[in-house]
Amino acid sequence: MKKVITLFVFLFYYCLIALSQNVTIKGNIIASSDGLPVKDVNISVKGKTIGTSSNEKGNFILKNVSLPCVLSVSHLAFFSQDISLTTNDVNNKNLVELNIQLNDKVTTLTEVEIKDTPPVYQLERLVYDFEIDSSNLYVIRNSKDKKLLQVYSFEDYPREKIFIPKHCNVIEYDYSNNLIIRKVNAKDYFIVSNIENKELSLEKKEFDIVERGIGKIVSNRDYYYGVLPNILDTDIRHFNEFRILESTFSNRFFTLLLNNKKTLVLFMIHPKKDQIKYTSIYYTTYYCGDWLLNKEQFFLKDYKTTRYSKNISIPIHLQYNISTLNQIKKNFKEQLSFGLFMSRQRIPVYIEIVEDKVLIINLEKQIIYTLDSKGKLLEEEIINYKFQGNELESINDVILNKEKTKFYVVFKNPYTTKLKEIDLLTGENTRTIILRSHFVDKIRIIGKNIYYTARTEGINGLERWLFKEKIDDELTQN
Repeated sequence: MKKVITLFVFLFYYCLIALSQNVTIKGNIIASSDGLPVKDVNISVKGKTIGTSSNEKGNFILKNVSLPCVLSVSHLAFFSQDISLTTNDVNNKNLVELNIQLNDKVTTLTEVEIKDTPPVYQLERLVYDFEIDSSNLYVIRNSKDKKLLQVYSFEDYPREKIFIPKHCNVIEYDYSNNLIIRKVNAKDYFIVSNIENKELSLEKKEFDIVERGIGKIVSNRDYYYGVLPNILDTDIRHFNEFRILESTFSNRFFTLLLNNKKTLVLFMIHPKKDQIKYTSIYYTTYYCGDWLLNKEQFFLKDYKTTRYSKNISIPIHLQYNISTLNQIKKNFKEQLSFGLFMSRQRIPVYIEIVEDKVLIINLEKQIIYTLDSKGKLLEEEIINYKFQGNELESINDVILNKEKTKFYVVFKNPYTTKLKEIDLLTGENTRTIILRSHFVDKIRIIGKNIYYTARTEGINGLERWLFKEKIDDELTQN
């Protein structure tokens, strides 16, 4: 009888233990919108002090959890969930395995703090490219293994979206200021239209046609067709770089980089007596001078060149005196002998169109030239910043903010991206901005916000994410 009672008591306690056993809970969390893992999700046991968060792969683990219980799953960008667990959810390995899908809140662009030091926000993952205008942010991103063009306001709510051809991975403005999407180096592209009506549509084009009533240049975005008359008896695709600028109200400008990117020339395309004229406006070379040309014609019918060294070719119709040209030749030879021409990627001169004016930003000379729409010099402004050490050779790019009131000299390496902010009206260096993310790619600035893509480690290796930073005192240094 005692043995029977003892056995009964043992079985009773065993059942109690089984009903309130401690188990291990393993889980994986993904976003329902794109199926990608979600990190930094908070998982806790209600009424207990047990909790953890998901890792980069969306995985988490909780040990020694007493059942039954209720798991609370929460994240700032997703709707929260409560999950009830009982002993029926335990497998034969004393383990509970969960696959959890979180639903996005009203917008996937809700600001999510991703670092300890605000204000840095991750806006999107798996981003291919982005662009902005005065009121919208355009993002090409992956969505359930499809390409999606998403339009957001700067208040971070979605306005419109459209699925796009899977091969498109670049969004930009063409030479007539149309927003387009395309594949890198592809011949075809798509114009994005009806943006203001919130009904996006795509119009397929085979070539990029630049036409403003004064001529036509056609490009397949690899080469440019439409021979400029009498330029070394060749067409412009043989030059180092040919860039058509946004048009002013009356004329169109373009730049050529020649002689292995050591010579830069700015031209104006303009009609004259039912003919197209190409007038040289500006000419500069490494260490050899900086000339604003008062409509001196480079290219006449009997165009010839005089060669001064294998790295420079100067048209004979430039109105320089002999001593000036000899000095150019001497400087080139001296710099070549020291190997200095190999130190830079390109001439530190950047040309932008702002409304009906042309801006020439010469960082080496520390001058901002402002020209009217006919190429006439209006004013000069001194840049009040002297580049230190090898900064001039380390310039990655120069970009204007969307309001075109400031420009930013970009110094970039894999681990640091630094921007020197310079006011276009005064030439003053107003601040230096250090971005907090590494491996920064494309940068756009509007108002107090900087948008940029950066490479970061994710579930698929290095992914491109879209970030947003607010320009404030914490982000800048004197």
